Amino acid sequence: MTNPNQRKSFIIHKDSLDILDQLNDEQAGKLFKAIFQYQKTGDFEQFDQFTKIILTPFISQFKRDEEKWMNVVEKVRK
Repeated sequence: MTNPNQRKSFIIHKDSLDILDQLNDEQAGKLFKAIFQYQKTGDFEQFDQFTKIILTPFISQFKRDEEKWMNVVEKVRK
């Protein structure tokens, strides 16, 4: 991931949010706080094991999206 503070936005894919149907409000809140923390700092080690497990697919998608974005930026530079 590039410097997380460089970009002003990120994408959460709608199909990723299907997990919310399986979480209670407290768990969903922890997930969103974890996503926020990851996007701000690139770190998510401070979260409990359950939150890390739920967060992992989001992080994988964020990394794929970041790679696509960096490819676009590189093409524009050329």
